[in-house]
Amino acid sequence: MTTKLETFWRGDFGTEYHKRNVGRVESNRQMFELIFERNEISSGSVLEFGAGMGENLVAIKQLLPNIETISFRTRP
Repeated sequence: MTTKLETFWRGDFGTEYHKRNVGRVESNRQMFELIFERNEISSGSVLEFGAGMGENLVAIKQLLPNIETISFRTRP
């Protein structure tokens, strides 16, 4: 059974959202670099729900290669 929210994200809005946000690894990396410096994050794990293409996790992994990254995606 598909929920209304899943249907919404699998439709045109979700498709266009993903198109707009592809290729943002570098800007995401810069953002996470500031976050990690201010919060002294250096190890652990990150779980991202609705990871889209997973570019946040790619950026995090570039900064913290030893961190475990896990994504939960509903979109193929």
